Formats: sequence, C-alpha cells, structure tokens
Amino acid sequence: IPRNTKEALLLEKKNGDNKWAEAICKKIDALERLGVFQYHNAKTKFHWNDGWQYAPMHMTFDIKHDICRKSRFVVREHVIDLSEYTAYFSTIKDTSVRLMMPVAAKYGLGMTFGNIGNAFCTAPCAEEIHSVTREQFGDKRGATVVLKQAIYGLKAVSASSHKFLGDFLREMGFELSRAGQDLWIKKFEHYEGYEYIATHINDIIIMAKNLLEYMSQIEQHFLMIDVTDSNEYYLGNNIAKRNGIIVISTKKYLKEVLRKYQEKHGALPKENH
Repeated sequence: IPRNTKEALLLEKKNGDNKWAEAICKKIDALERLGVFQYHNAKTKFHWNDGWQYAPMHMTFDIKHDICRKSRFVVREHVIDLSEYTAYFSTIKDTSVRLMMPVAAKYGLGMTFGNIGNAFCTAPCAEEIHSVTREQFGDKRGATVVLKQAIYGLKAVSASSHKFLGDFLREMGFELSRAGQDLWIKKFEHYEGYEYIATHINDIIIMAKNLLEYMSQIEQHFLMIDVTDSNEYYLGNNIAKRNGIIVISTKKYLKEVLRKYQEKHGALPKENH
C-alpha cells in the first residue's frame, strides 16, 4: 500500500494500470462537488493575526476487502493549534437501537437504512484553515485554497458533522429524545405514537410510516449510499423479519469476535464448565 501520492503513481506504473489514479480522481471530484475548497490566487495571503492557520494536505491509501483501491484526503492536524475546538460527539447506543425494534413492530412502522457518503465533508469547517494544492489537483496544482467544508484530520470534524446533521433533522421536525443524543423522534400527525431516526456517525436508520418522504428530504441535502429496507446487519445487530416479527441477534458480531481471537491466539477460547 503506497504511503503517499508519488508512491501510488509509481506503483501503478510498475503494475501497468491506473487504479490508484482513479481512486485519487474519484476522491478529489467528490470533494469538489461538495464545495470543500475555495480557490484563490497562489499569491493570496492569509494571516495568523486574523485567525488563519496553514495546514498541509495529503492523500492516504488503502485496499478494501474487494480489492478496490481507496484514497482519503486529509489535513495534517499536528501543525494546527486546536485548543479552542472540541472533538466530542456522541453516537447512538446499541440498546437504543434494540429498543426501537419492538416499538416499530407494535406501531407498524416501516424501516430503512442508509449511509451518508463523505459525511464529514458535508459540514462547515469550524477552523479557519488555508493550504496549497499539490499534484492530486492536476492543473489546479499550486493554488491557495480555503477549507469551506470539514475534511478528515481536523479535530472538530466529527463534532461539526454531528451538529450539522442534527440541525437538519430539527428542520425536518424531529427533536432529540430523552433516551440519548442520537435518537430523534417526531410525533405522528394522524396516529398514536412517534416516528424515529437514529444516527451513528454516517449511518442512519429510519423507522416511520413516511419512510419515502423522510429519505427523500435527506437525499436532497446528503449523498446517500447503500439505502435499503432490508439491511441484515446494523451496529452489531443481525436484523431479520419473519412473518411480521423482527428478530434481533448478534450472530455476525460474535463470529467476527471469535475469528479475531483465533487469529491472535491460534485457537478458539475454551469453554468453562
């Protein structure tokens, strides 16, 4: 796996393909569509006294389980003074998701799952950061850019994304439940009970009678991927519907725990009697 863009391009030249270049272009194009960068002339100056900080940016690389190349564009946080920013953000508890299931079954709520693509980059950048583009930007190399949207590597990126999504759900008419900071509820207009949206970083689960309406509103503001009404696995839970009954287990999660244990110790744990 290459450590930087230069190594990635050298590797693909050696392999006779352009898979790493495609991964780089795909990521930069996605960030461009989200309006992450505001371009300025290379001679434009941003001063520390005005609250601006300079941070270099670079690509990180990985290979997914299906052998697809993956790239991520990040800021080098270690050069930024982030003492004034918070990194805290909450996530939905597994217990809350489990408790939602019987409620959904009782009130006949539909259920759908989705994943927000480039979730962090949808939120405004909390810090005042400027940088200079490098070889990943092609003919825009050498330009001065201001980060308008958050990207990976910034301390406040998770908190910014969490707040941005929460503000949007409030605009949809949802409010936080007393059960947790990531379980959102909305009173039925014509029925008894509530409709629910739970969020876990970039994962969303909706339990409602108006599934299509809510998902449509979300898709107008976020890039939703892997949207399905038949997700069999969510936050460590196997979820299945059988004859109108929702069945929850942790079979897949436990299998993965045992697999990792066996990799580390060479054998499965012994049963104690």
